[in-house]
Amino acid sequence: MVKAVVWGLSLLLALAADVHGEEREFTGSSIFNFSNYADNTPGAEFLERGTRFYEQGDYRAAVGNFRLAARWADKMAQFNLGMLYVNGQGVERDPLRGWAWMELSAERGYPVHQQVADSIFNQFTDEHRELARQILEEELKPEFGDEVAVARAQREMERQRRRVGARGSRVGANRVLYVETRDGLLESGEQYYHPDRWDFEKIIAFETRLAHTLGTGTVTLGELELIDDEDEARRDQDRNNGDG
Repeated sequence: MVKAVVWGLSLLLALAADVHGEEREFTGSSIFNFSNYADNTPGAEFLERGTRFYEQGDYRAAVGNFRLAARWADKMAQFNLGMLYVNGQGVERDPLRGWAWMELSAERGYPVHQQVADSIFNQFTDEHRELARQILEEELKPEFGDEVAVARAQREMERQRRRVGARGSRVGANRVLYVETRDGLLESGEQYYHPDRWDFEKIIAFETRLAHTLGTGTVTLGELELIDDEDEARRDQDRNNGDG
């Protein structure tokens, strides 16, 4: 089994909180900002839940929610899943699968995602690299890759837009004054239904620019520690006997 000692999940969780929590405008858009650009995407709620569970130390619940978000083409959730697999939080440690999730999260060219994925991949043996690529190509891409997940997310957004519209406060036959969001808040119908906020391709384009703007730091990873199953069993026994 491959073990890993790497940096924690905090960077991407902090990035997610920054993106979803601050009222700062991003140059070139009057509709998208850090607080609302992804609010209408189907993965947003699961990403937020996963982040809360992670912060509470409930890693298994974090994995479940990140996986749900990942199915809706949420790249931060996919990266976070990768880090959880690498660190063995909420799941059995599996850096090969962790790398596969991170590499998938980098398919749009997000710099931090790609840097971390490359740093881990460079420490694999040739055999491990082949196995990791198989996980990516045969298991993850067919269900979670952008080629299939983006269209799935867009269809779900259209369904949600029609459903949420039924809860709006209206004047006359068509004019929506306010819409109750999934957080229970009221938002103007004009803002809520702006086409850009329901166009997943435009949201992806905005997030990509955002990722390149924020992803200018340097990530340092520790070396991967390769441990076979027999060595691990001996170490566990030593710890149980009080010898380690």
